Amino acid sequence: MDEPRQKTLTVPQAAAATGLSEKAIRRRIERDSLPSVLGHDRRRRVPVLALREAGLIAPPGAPMGLVPRAGHPGGEAIPELLERLERLAAENGRLRALTDGHERRERELVEQLHVARARIAETETPRRWWQRGT
Repeated sequence: MDEPRQKTLTVPQAAAATGLSEKAIRRRIERDSLPSVLGHDRRRRVPVLALREAGLIAPPGAPMGLVPRAGHPGGEAIPELLERLERLAAENGRLRALTDGHERRERELVEQLHVARARIAETETPRRWWQRGT
């Protein structure tokens, strides 16, 4: 009994579908991390199912966005990594606000220092050389 024909894509089509470059697709084929077949037109073809299993394209009906990579190390960590990214972004925002406040306070203090030095300079009267000894 014949095996049902799988839908396949040429390397340029697979690159367009995944957002990867043709070179990246070809390298994955060379490393055997992405299966391929030689089509009747002598062109290298990649089964759509293999692209889905590699997590490079979403299954039909799946929402757009991140594609969880089933069977790949770390694929199940995506939600945890997104949560961590959000926490770090919030912390970064707090630290920026603190830094802005401290920089503003530093500018105020430097201005106050200049004003104080100017007042001191005004109150001091310069002595002439013959008055210095007295």
